[in-house]
Amino acid sequence: MVKESGLNLMIDSVAETRLATGAAGHLAAGLGCLKYASISSPILLSEDPVVGGYEVSGSDYKFINSRGQGGFLKWDIL
Repeated sequence: MVKESGLNLMIDSVAETRLATGAAGHLAAGLGCLKYASISSPILLSEDPVVGGYEVSGSDYKFINSRGQGGFLKWDIL
């Protein structure tokens, strides 16, 4: 329905870890109807509590091909 309507959709993050933004990125890539994606909130965290998951280099996001989204929480730093 969204693709047919021609609306420009955006997905955003505010204070999420890479665990949540990884899921958002997969959703955005999979649907193909989101024109804008702002999932850069993990760079604001003092420590990254996630092991694995996607990799970021500047404005390029590389999503890995693994089961689920590939990221796991490091419980010892939470």
